[in-house]
Amino acid sequence: MIKKSNTIVLAGGLGNQLYQLRYFFYLESTGKDVKIDSFSGFIFDRDFNRKSRLAVILDHKLGVSFFLLFRLLRFLKFPYIRYINFLIENSPNNLSNKNALKSYHIGYWQQDILKFNRFDQEICRLIDNKFKVDSIPFKIGDDSIALCLRAYEEFPEWHQKSLIRIDEILKELIEKHSKKFKSIFVISDKPNIRVTSILREEFENVVECNSDNGWNDWTTINLIGAFHNIAVTQSSLYDWGVKLARYRLKSGENLNVYFEEKYLG
Repeated sequence: MIKKSNTIVLAGGLGNQLYQLRYFFYLESTGKDVKIDSFSGFIFDRDFNRKSRLAVILDHKLGVSFFLLFRLLRFLKFPYIRYINFLIENSPNNLSNKNALKSYHIGYWQQDILKFNRFDQEICRLIDNKFKVDSIPFKIGDDSIALCLRAYEEFPEWHQKSLIRIDEILKELIEKHSKKFKSIFVISDKPNIRVTSILREEFENVVECNSDNGWNDWTTINLIGAFHNIAVTQSSLYDWGVKLARYRLKSGENLNVYFEEKYLG
């Protein structure tokens, strides 16, 4: 009997890819033969030039498939292509063929679903094994807070909403928490002079952590995972930082997450 195979096509940034990895672990737990295509989903990602980032923690499960070729052959109605499924997340047009020998899974699977969420710890374990708290060049105490901001400048339809939300967070953070925290770490994909200027008027110590001073996506997740106080705006990358912080909690420790909500992307 031929075993049916499943391939998850990686796409998006690191936060999205970690959710796709979580879905991989879920499918694998059901006894399915599952592989990860770490190539096809990035061929035409010219606007952002993103690549597969999972090899850092998971190199033995990554590979290349003929995903794009199979989609083209299906479009051309090539014979025998009916034995291949293309399962796009939340798509009403999925044509699931029970006789298919190969299925391609395309999506992010960020839903808050228990059957997926139970694999969060496995991914956090992989991250924690690779990146250690003691590699962070800062002293982070209970009087420190990570302010994780993303303005979505690359997505005009989200950018304005993000700016409004950031201003709301700044206002509440200053009014309610400026006396509680001495150090605030501004974690963002790009420098934000306006935000840091506002914060420096209210907080004793403001530290910027972004790509301009050496932080990448992996080290950013590790950094967020070292805090017990996190203010987070909408981002799947920052969400994994929060998950890592929860994973690292020791007995008797608490994690305070402010403004946590569903992210835009």
